[in-house]
Amino acid sequence: MALRAGAIRFNTDSSQMEIYDGNQWTGILSTSSELQTGGTRGVFWNTISPNPSAERKQIDTIQINSTGNSTDFGDSTMETGIRGACGSRTRGICGGGYNSHPTADTIDFITYSSTGNATDFGNLLGQYYSNGAASSETRGLWLGGTTNATSVSGGQDVIQYVTIASTGNAIDFGNMISAISTCATFNSPTRAFAAGGYQVPANSRTNTIQYVTTSTLGNSADFGDLSSVCGFNQSMQGCNAVRAVMALGNVAAAPATQTVNTVEFFTMATLGNSVDFGDVTTASEFLTAASSPTRCVWHINASGGGDGDKLEYVQIMTTGNGIDFGDCTERMRTAGCSNGHGGL
Repeated sequence: MALRAGAIRFNTDSSQMEIYDGNQWTGILSTSSELQTGGTRGVFWNTISPNPSAERKQIDTIQINSTGNSTDFGDSTMETGIRGACGSRTRGICGGGYNSHPTADTIDFITYSSTGNATDFGNLLGQYYSNGAASSETRGLWLGGTTNATSVSGGQDVIQYVTIASTGNAIDFGNMISAISTCATFNSPTRAFAAGGYQVPANSRTNTIQYVTTSTLGNSADFGDLSSVCGFNQSMQGCNAVRAVMALGNVAAAPATQTVNTVEFFTMATLGNSVDFGDVTTASEFLTAASSPTRCVWHINASGGGDGDKLEYVQIMTTGNGIDFGDCTERMRTAGCSNGHGGL
């Protein structure tokens, strides 16, 4: 009988519990988000909302295992939005940024177990925004993005990474199948994924799902397809160690675009296309997520693309529609991460 992702065994040689991720057996960490913060902490970074300007630096936090409104965590090092966030069990990191046309190469970090302002980590390889992010416990990756200060159509194919436990500048990892920005990103303990996005030079959206093995260096490979070409999905979307869950947002080729409330998922250990999961209540082109081993929580912007305060969640290993979680500070195009996502 073939092993399935999620199988558990006790390794008598190492005296350690292990989980099968679909490719290999990997150790189950003795630490957990509960030990670090009393539960899985989700964080939503920054915004491009113009007023009040202080909100552009704001970081909000939620406890994903409960429901309720977000609370203030602190401030990032800069007033910007449309960034890429990821992290380990102890640190959240966020890189890039855009606000009123200037782009940024800044990476900053927080420590999940406390609250307070972010600290400078280093710099990306260039000034990026709309750059998807994914991570394992060890490495943080940024996939694609744009350096064009006035348009997402100037996407890049670069993949860059840092070692989360240290500080320093990003290092080249490899290249994506094509140059894209505004992709949705996910991670398992071994793989990092990018789905959809605004591709170059075709200047249209794509439905491609691509992946890399996080612990190595190299170019991405094709995984499968989403049901529709889509873009303007902000990283990170939801995942545990087995499944990736995403809200499609803005679909179809420009200019005949449509905003939908469709949610899809795929199993990260295999290759293949995404399938229908359910719906969120609001069709919005800007959704960011933070996830635990059981839940994905989205910060959903208004249906017309403006500031939004809605938080909504699904149970990752089931299928079904989004459920009200609470409210977030009314902002737009935040970046989400957590200390309990699928890459840990």
